[in-house]
Amino acid sequence: MSRTTSTVLVGGLLVTALATAAGPAEPEVYSSHLMVDQEVTVSARITGVIEKINVDRGTVVKRGQSLAQLELQEFEQGVREAKEEMELRKVELERAKALSARRGAAMAASCSSCPRAAA
Repeated sequence: MSRTTSTVLVGGLLVTALATAAGPAEPEVYSSHLMVDQEVTVSARITGVIEKINVDRGTVVKRGQSLAQLELQEFEQGVREAKEEMELRKVELERAKALSARRGAAMAASCSSCPRAAA
């Protein structure tokens, strides 16, 4: 009984077939090593320049796992600027409230001598 082994690339799978040339029909055995190329979309909550990549190509990763670290200098600068802008707007709001209260008090004082309409 002679055996023949052949290796074939089928649909991206490497398949090795072992068959016998004579004798009773044996089930064919196919062994393979599945290598899937899968494209995934990777996104980050912020934009920036990648500082360090934490995984190698082909590494199995889990959802939520850190794949890379971004340089945070630009991001931190933006946060500082936003905080400064917020503090400025708070000061402007307090000033506007104070001016509004003064105007309201001045109007009330000027109208206290005004005759009131009878209901």
